[in-house]
Amino acid sequence: MESEKAPSVRLPAVLFIAFLIALISAAILLIPFWAHDSSNASSAPIPEDLAAIEFQRVKAGLRPACQGEPDYGLSDGGTLFYDCGRYQLTVKKSLATQSGVDGYLYGPIVTFESGKSMSDVRFYTNQELSHLLASKDGL
Repeated sequence: MESEKAPSVRLPAVLFIAFLIALISAAILLIPFWAHDSSNASSAPIPEDLAAIEFQRVKAGLRPACQGEPDYGLSDGGTLFYDCGRYQLTVKKSLATQSGVDGYLYGPIVTFESGKSMSDVRFYTNQELSHLLASKDGL
């Protein structure tokens, strides 16, 4: 008769142990999600996003917002260089002649720490560039 009761006592113990193993397994799988601090990840701006904003500002004829004054410039018509932290911003503005028309090569060049870059330098006549830069807080 004791042999019949022994299996019924073991069944709750086996189920309890299985439950504990399942609980521990689930906790181990979820720990990376609990330990990850998402508050810092969402609040830290991504350099590519900041660079894209600066890129569009310069294309529109506005001054970069990453810093007040450029680090240095060239005497080629006004090219300026900005160190914006995790990327470099060059505002190209150099004298140029295209098909006998005098003007400027103007536009942003962004270079990331990885070496990747993006650029949108275009030829503008003197009048076109003056109009782009005059109506705003241009360079």
